[in-house]
Amino acid sequence: MMSYPLFIPPEKFFDTKNFDWSLNESKEYFKWFISIKDKRLDDYLEFLSIEKYDVDALGDKMFDLLFDKEFSALAEDGKLDLTNAGFALAADTSLFISDCILWKYDGKVHWDIVRKPKSAISYHLPALFGFSKMPYIECMGGSISNARSILWGEIDRYIWREMTELDDLFV
Repeated sequence: MMSYPLFIPPEKFFDTKNFDWSLNESKEYFKWFISIKDKRLDDYLEFLSIEKYDVDALGDKMFDLLFDKEFSALAEDGKLDLTNAGFALAADTSLFISDCILWKYDGKVHWDIVRKPKSAISYHLPALFGFSKMPYIECMGGSISNARSILWGEIDRYIWREMTELDDLFV
């Protein structure tokens, strides 16, 4: 069986945190991200054997996959945690969720770069903008956090649907 493809940015971003990027570097990362997201999403959908926007099927597949030894392993603290492939799977799940949000809120939401505040964990990263009740949503961090929380038994498979239900963020 072939291993799940890792989510690896261009090498120049390996040793720097997004907080330390210049505006030009954040634009370069954004351009790279936009250029790879559709192919990764297509490959992800094929890997999971689910249809676009089917968040219920996503929840079931992800719940089972996250506990597979390719995607999680026991950490030093004795808790399950994501492997590198698990992080990639969770990152690609964020592309699925983002695509669902863009589709569901067509014309209201768009991709851009988080430019403020500088203290934001998502500073200089791609995010979805266009919500009236919050400046943006950066799905990748949330997706990784949710994947870990599933492993730790803190949330269930329906979290992925909840990530797409954002009606209350619009006036």
